[in-house]
Amino acid sequence: MKKAMTLYELMITLIIVGILVAVGTPSYLKMQEHSYDQEAIANLRRLQEAENIYYVELKSYYPDLASSPDSNIDRINTNLKVRLPYDPNPGYTPKWNYAVYSNGCARAARNVAVGGRSWRLRINEDEPISGICP
Repeated sequence: MKKAMTLYELMITLIIVGILVAVGTPSYLKMQEHSYDQEAIANLRRLQEAENIYYVELKSYYPDLASSPDSNIDRINTNLKVRLPYDPNPGYTPKWNYAVYSNGCARAARNVAVGGRSWRLRINEDEPISGICP
């Protein structure tokens, strides 16, 4: 006689798996957000170092006396000689949108329209803080 799994045992197994998924998902999403934040902070530090080099070489911050920030990643990568994540293909949506201000401030923003996150780092600051550049 063959032994098989009953419907009752199958339902109990699915309930246990469902509970484990329900408990693990918030932790996973929190860990994913933390990893995204660390990526933005690392890139802001890279931008800060590149702006320091740019200032030493040209005696002005990038973008040079511009009234608005530069948020074109390709231009930022070229002028500051950094490699921020960028893909020119249509349909690519970056995790972070970066902008560099002429007062030595760099910003990384993500999903701001729907209550997302924003980090900023100025030339003279040691640690990035949440918020926007003035």
